[in-house]
Amino acid sequence: MNRRTVILSISLAAALFSLSACSPAVRPDPVFERRKAELLSRVENRIRHLQDDKACIEAAQNHYELQRCRPARPDGPPEPPPRY
Repeated sequence: MNRRTVILSISLAAALFSLSACSPAVRPDPVFERRKAELLSRVENRIRHLQDDKACIEAAQNHYELQRCRPARPDGPPEPPPRY
């Protein structure tokens, strides 16, 4: 690279940096924040349930105890996927 290219690159980088620093602050969207909090709550709840399931499965000593970790569905077992 020649000297002119280096100087042009540095000045372009400085200009872009100064433009990004001058951009107005983005106000938080209350709908987004509420939705984000709801999703985080659901994920944390799922993690808690999965940790409980894991502890139960690890503690199981036989098939009967393993079945008790995951109770049957009230509407019966799910249908198997179709075979093609």
